[in-house]
Amino acid sequence: GTVAGFEGGLCRVRVGDAVVVALPVAVSRPGERTTLSLRPERVLLGPEAEGADNRFEGTVRELVYHGDHLRVHLSVLGNEAFVLKLPNRPGAARPVPGERLRVGWRAVDCRALDAG
Repeated sequence: GTVAGFEGGLCRVRVGDAVVVALPVAVSRPGERTTLSLRPERVLLGPEAEGADNRFEGTVRELVYHGDHLRVHLSVLGNEAFVLKLPNRPGAARPVPGERLRVGWRAVDCRALDAG
């Protein structure tokens, strides 16, 4: 993405037609290229995402089982490698490939790094 500006200790990053609010770690000026980093367990899903600083639609691509958790691979903001981590609990609803979901995250959980 490209840094669009700074406000209140956070930065706005343009990703395609969308704007992501993030914590500036290795960026310092508007127009600078950046890579956004977000831990999979920090992504909120469905109704939980509604109160987040950043909220977008994603399409489920694949579910990968890892014992106590699932890794859900999505397409979000044109990124086909977006991953979130969900607890694998009995009776919990599981997304299915092709399903459209609301995802979100707090700005402080998303890092704006150098373009690498």
